[in-house]
Amino acid sequence: MPTPTHTDRFNKRMKMNKTAKGPIALIAVVAATVVFCVAGWLGHELGLVHFGQSLGGPAQPGAAVPQSSETSMTLVCETTYSMPVNGFDAPPRVQTKTIIVGLEFEAQTGWYLGELVLNEGRKGSLTQKDGKILVNRPAMFERFGTMLTGEQFTVVRATGEFQQTLSIKGDRSFNLIKGYCGRFIKAPF
Repeated sequence: MPTPTHTDRFNKRMKMNKTAKGPIALIAVVAATVVFCVAGWLGHELGLVHFGQSLGGPAQPGAAVPQSSETSMTLVCETTYSMPVNGFDAPPRVQTKTIIVGLEFEAQTGWYLGELVLNEGRKGSLTQKDGKILVNRPAMFERFGTMLTGEQFTVVRATGEFQQTLSIKGDRSFNLIKGYCGRFIKAPF
């Protein structure tokens, strides 16, 4: 009986490895599918994922509009920032961000986790008119060589459309953020 050569042993080992990889690959695909499905289900249950409704556009017809009798509301917004780089007249740097918006109807205040004036510690005054929420806060500071005189954002209740604008000295304005918001449900569920 001839002795197995190094090549024969290598070929035999490779054949065993191929047969062992098939079940492992199948198990990995099944596990990844299960994890993906569970994550989607959890996201849906927590209100973070809405099947059949796009965050990138207006809400579907017949979607529930938040009632004005609520005392507060927290929204998650998918937005596009147009951040100035070399002044407000130069082309901005455009990037997408997810932000949180807080609306407190009893206190008539609102905020969002932004980069300039409004935030949870420096809230703006909230007003509502014709299904549109406006949060406004005066400001007086210089940014990009220009004096900012205020910051405001609006949320359209029916569609979730979000827009944030800076007021600039000389009766000018700059649209900084645009996007769409959805509800965020807090615990307990």
